Amino acid sequence: MKSVAIIASAKPDLLALCLAALERFAPAVTAIVVTTKGLGAHEHAEAVERGRLLIGDADHVVVMDDDTVVTSPWWYQTLTVRHTVSAAIIGGTKHRASVEQVIMDGILIPHASMLSFTRDSFDRAKSFAAEPGFDTGARVCVDESMRGGRVVVLPFHRLGLGPLYPGLEVGEYYEPGDELRTLWAHLGRGTAFAPQSFLRESVRLVTALVSARSAKIVRRHTLRGAFIERSWEVIDKRERN
Repeated sequence: MKSVAIIASAKPDLLALCLAALERFAPAVTAIVVTTKGLGAHEHAEAVERGRLLIGDADHVVVMDDDTVVTSPWWYQTLTVRHTVSAAIIGGTKHRASVEQVIMDGILIPHASMLSFTRDSFDRAKSFAAEPGFDTGARVCVDESMRGGRVVVLPFHRLGLGPLYPGLEVGEYYEPGDELRTLWAHLGRGTAFAPQSFLRESVRLVTALVSARSAKIVRRHTLRGAFIERSWEVIDKRERN
């Protein structure tokens, strides 16, 4: 199976982590990086459409955000086996969402932070544009399901209770019946909160004592940093060299 991953990226440090994880755990997957100014729904959909032009003759297409980290070689094996058996699209439930954001037209939909497609299902996707209240690719998954294609939605551990990122608000996805083996992890909130200048962050630490917004940003900085540090440990820090 010839596999490619379209990675929408706005943060170089997260991209480096995402690529290193793929190289370590899924070397059979060729990465196609599409840079964006941000990862809002419009930008994400546009990145996927640009990546569509670069996939060549691949028969397996994965759409990923740069804050998604593959954590096990079983990730690729799970995708390929499920696609071979029956699945058209595979993903995971959005780990920070209300019911209204994960069910569209009565169908449970996976989150676009990691969506795996057979080539046929990817080619059938008319547009990855988000609809109001939903994320990129939601309509694509619903349309595939309604035409009879099987859409598989894998679960995640309750935030902070997964085996690889204990205590962190990180989505850890697994195959049902194999809860101890995290297939991939997703940061989600915190992506946009990259630290800025030393002076600005020093001021923010002080204002966080009286400002709820500053305190929230500091918490997101802390989560982001912890996610990056722990992820490098998971894939082995030597992969950076």
